Amino acid sequence: MDATIEEMLTPCLERIQETNTNKSFKIGLPAEYDTRENRIALTPQAVEVLVSMGHKVVYEQGAGKGARFRDEDYAAAGAKITVAHKEALECEVVVRLTLPVKEECEFIAKGAVLVSCLKHIQRSSEDYAALAQKGCFIIAVDILKKSNDDEALLDLCLSEVRGQMAMTTASHLLQTNNGEGKGIVVGGVVGVPPTEILILGADITAFRIAKYALAFGSSVKVFDSSHVRLQKLQEKLGCYNYVFTSIYRPQALDKALRSTDVLIACGASSGLVEYYVTKESLSMLKSGAVVLDITPATISGIETSRVSTLEKPSYEEDGHVFQCLPDISMLAAHTSSIIISDIVSSVLNSIGANGSIEETTAVDDYICQGTVMYRGVTTNAKIAEWYSAEYCDIRLLRY
Repeated sequence: MDATIEEMLTPCLERIQETNTNKSFKIGLPAEYDTRENRIALTPQAVEVLVSMGHKVVYEQGAGKGARFRDEDYAAAGAKITVAHKEALECEVVVRLTLPVKEECEFIAKGAVLVSCLKHIQRSSEDYAALAQKGCFIIAVDILKKSNDDEALLDLCLSEVRGQMAMTTASHLLQTNNGEGKGIVVGGVVGVPPTEILILGADITAFRIAKYALAFGSSVKVFDSSHVRLQKLQEKLGCYNYVFTSIYRPQALDKALRSTDVLIACGASSGLVEYYVTKESLSMLKSGAVVLDITPATISGIETSRVSTLEKPSYEEDGHVFQCLPDISMLAAHTSSIIISDIVSSVLNSIGANGSIEETTAVDDYICQGTVMYRGVTTNAKIAEWYSAEYCDIRLLRY
């Protein structure tokens, strides 16, 4: 066992905990190091609320530019504007959608609380280990759930954005002026067969995509490994919005691929590949067909998917048009940032009300299950597997 974990698990004299409630913090809002991310975790409106509660916010100049939030708005909300990347990273609480890289870790304070997302842009094991050495706490807002049976709250809220962006993006990529586009509309037109949309996965995002696809007049097929998820998706759509559903079977999937105009793959949030579309299977698609990988950085079941950038979101390969942004909601960065900010604000409010992250994890189960690192020790088994880190249950570390 790691010496740090062993020391933390060593029995000690019981102490009466003093609860220091309503504590104010210095919150850093640094710019993203990774150019693949254009959203921001706190909007000016959220900053204004935090400042009114006594917190100090250090905002790095230009951090909100990608989401179309102006520096002047953050200044008006009461944030301190800094041009020094280091200053925003040195705060006791650091809020950013991606974790710091190793080069930034030298500025991170020992025992700092990092509020971030982990699934869409993963760091290297070396970057992650640098944060562990600092004894950091990490709260992953993208895995927060109200209960074990629920969808992750962020996925639930962003699914509406992803659903709309998937259909508008598919519509654009199918246009002739896109170069490789087939020159067809994404929906249905009288006298013309409807566009066929094939969705892999039956999660909440797949439901939103199916809902909008049906509203456009498209023909929709959904594949998943679970009868239960397929049944729930159909129940949500209602009996008057019937879609073709099937378990993953090679013959059935290959047959569907031959007539598909738009293939949409929803990332497997479980971290397990439940389907796998090979390059050979993709060759069955019509020439000019569109392939959208909604969250390929989470995990992708499409062999030829490679994460694209905001500067060049789509690419052509083997006669098909691909778009594989880390998260398609980045195309609506302003709207997505407002949604993310609401969730992040609730986390910060809970920590402030309870006085510390230690006290918060003890009394707030919602934040406790989203805390993936506690004093440098990884407390989430899946994250530990991703980064080859040693795992320990958070309940053994709190006291």
